[in-house]
Amino acid sequence: MTGLEALRREKWWLAVNVAGVLLFLALASTSWVEPEVRDIAGAAGGGAVVWGVTALPVLGFAALVVAGRLLWAILHALRSGRWQSAAIVFFTALLWVGAALFDNSNHGSP
Repeated sequence: MTGLEALRREKWWLAVNVAGVLLFLALASTSWVEPEVRDIAGAAGGGAVVWGVTALPVLGFAALVVAGRLLWAILHALRSGRWQSAAIVFFTALLWVGAALFDNSNHGSP
């Protein structure tokens, strides 16, 4: 594979992951607590069931795909010595972790 083809593939990978993160946040936001009541003890948003049926499958699927791709990219980088692809996949993993943490911060206090 040429460098240009690899670059196209990585751009596609990033675009799909950014779209996935946006979809996850759009689905997860339906169960977020309103900012006015976020710090009130016992405040809860939509339900855990709503989040589990809508956002959790997206997050779970992405976690499996990104983890598999990251493992493949690391193994490939160890063999070839080219770490650019692994770095981009690692960045997307961090993007998903950030989205999950952002989602978690918007569910209110326990």
